[in-house]
Amino acid sequence: MMTDSYVYLLLKAFFSLALVLVMLGAFLYGLKRLMKRAGLRRMDADEPIKVLRVFQLEHKKSLTVVDVAGEVIVLGVTPASVNMVMKVERPEAADELRRRGNGRCAGLFGLFKRV
Repeated sequence: MMTDSYVYLLLKAFFSLALVLVMLGAFLYGLKRLMKRAGLRRMDADEPIKVLRVFQLEHKKSLTVVDVAGEVIVLGVTPASVNMVMKVERPEAADELRRRGNGRCAGLFGLFKRV
């Protein structure tokens, strides 16, 4: 003999699913903030090499703008090689690239927008 109605079971399943989705969203949000804080701490140090931006061209091929000891360099990156495409000579262009920098990596966490 069945004591629970189908409506009650459907509502129970719906709210259980909603609770799991809310918990998953909260976990991913917290993970994103934690990674952002850890990344900022790591990048705030005076490192001689900083990746300013990554522009994805094709699958596993990208242009990467890098600040190396105060010089801005554009690199072509493939799985087989890394080639210098150009060195940014104009100071105003280099400053603009530094200002717009802090490009994120494209992996899983590149899908999340910044907070």
